[in-house]
Amino acid sequence: MRCPACSADNPDGAASCAACGTSFPETGPSRPLGVIAYQCAVLGLIPLAGLVFGPLALILGLIAWRRKEDRAGARISNHALAAMVLGSLIAMTNWLGLTLMVIAVGPGDNP
Repeated sequence: MRCPACSADNPDGAASCAACGTSFPETGPSRPLGVIAYQCAVLGLIPLAGLVFGPLALILGLIAWRRKEDRAGARISNHALAAMVLGSLIAMTNWLGLTLMVIAVGPGDNP
């Protein structure tokens, strides 16, 4: 890791520069994609937000599952599995509800 102040080389993960003492910003671990997909599924439970977050949770869950399958011997994460199931159910119910509302409001038998 190169210091932004003095350009000295430092070991990866160092908290500060060994040459000048400048503190490096902390980089925390990123959230796994399966957890993000699950959070999208939970947000999809909000009425009408499920039109977007349901399919998004399904797609992100599939991507997370696919990435886990690429590693030898890795199993699917529970978050990715829950996101795929919830995302598909949320997407289907929201889009079906919207379709039924459009049909009900559409042109009817007006005399």
